[in-house]
Amino acid sequence: MKIEVGMYVRTKHRNEVVIRKIVNIYEDSKENDHILVFDKPTKYQYYVEDNNFIASFDLDILLNKGDIVLYDDLSMPFSLEIIRDIHNSVMLARIKSGEIKIKQILTKEQFDKEKYIIGE
Repeated sequence: MKIEVGMYVRTKHRNEVVIRKIVNIYEDSKENDHILVFDKPTKYQYYVEDNNFIASFDLDILLNKGDIVLYDDLSMPFSLEIIRDIHNSVMLARIKSGEIKIKQILTKEQFDKEKYIIGE
């Protein structure tokens, strides 16, 4: 698959699993690498040549079970959903149809890393 500006990526590098949008691809002439530039910072640098991310123009392809999605809906302008079944989700079908618009995504891994557990 050709990686292009405007695609979204789900990183899968070490302990960083985030979703970002590619805003530029910088060519390093010395190393002949292509460095991805995202809309928000990441802990590590990502290269087109690496296999430590999944890329797509469609956000629904990058969602996994346990991810938390904040979205706008015509009936409810502020809705939150946890992806429970990636293969049989009404919400994913609504994303594909354009019925709802994703505003924010928190990956399961981000949530697990940052959560505060009451009583421990």
